Amino acid sequence: MKSKVLLIAMLASVAMSTEACKKCQTCVETNAPDLEVCRDDFATVQQFDAVIITYENAGYTCN
Repeated sequence: MKSKVLLIAMLASVAMSTEACKKCQTCVETNAPDLEVCRDDFATVQQFDAVIITYENAGYTCN
């Protein structure tokens, strides 16, 4: 039983870490073209995050 719980916890951990490391995000808005924003296009993670926040504040949904 403990091994099953441990396995489930490990799989959940891997799934969450993979989501957190997404290199590209697609931002969509109803009346605008979809935008793909990729981490490699920016010098720092902070710049990438700032662009995502800017798009989301403009009405886009990024994921």
